Amino acid sequence: MKARAALAVALSALPLAAAAQEDDGIRSFGRLSNADFLRLVTCGAPPGGECRGPVVRWPDRKAGELTVRLMPIAAGIDRDKTARVWAEVDRAIAILNGAGAALRLVRVKEGQADIRIYMTEADEGDPVGQLDMLRANTVMGGVGYVTIWWNGSNRLTDAVILFSDKILDRDIRSVVLEELTQAMGLRYDIANAYYDGRSIVAQDSNDTVTIEGQDRMALRSLYPPAE
Repeated sequence: MKARAALAVALSALPLAAAAQEDDGIRSFGRLSNADFLRLVTCGAPPGGECRGPVVRWPDRKAGELTVRLMPIAAGIDRDKTARVWAEVDRAIAILNGAGAALRLVRVKEGQADIRIYMTEADEGDPVGQLDMLRANTVMGGVGYVTIWWNGSNRLTDAVILFSDKILDRDIRSVVLEELTQAMGLRYDIANAYYDGRSIVAQDSNDTVTIEGQDRMALRSLYPPAE
């Protein structure tokens, strides 16, 4: 199991919501076609199989921007670890914006944001409690945890990302980039040795630290750049 959590999808009061994703990634073998890879990471379909959930994406914006906010740090949180995580958030935003998708991430310092990022003292298996929009029974599945909500049109409305201050320094870069990538709609992990070190959503590897190849293709497919 990867050092970070599998994507969690919380129920909400919106017209439609999704069931929580299983902890394990979607299993496959060898290099997938672009079509199979896209279906797997966006709707959880194994090659030749059915989707586990809908394809969800952020709605089209006039300015093409998705806002990200680093939320205030609670007492007791490791400040040095937080500084390292926050620095990697800025790096991840630059990488995702460089992938060529139409939707760009923009970090804001205050106010409501589409994606809100918190540091927590909770470690794997610890209850998080009520935080932002999360349910009281939310439990950390690892050192990184993302929860997304969408409406009846399968358009994302909110995302909350948690990073544990227990995260190892060697994992920060990959975990931060993965959680932000999954908050954009590439929400399913892939359990396939071929993608270890090749895909940011590889279940069993924290070696990927950029968005290239089929990861880049999938983001551009969700948010096609203007011709």
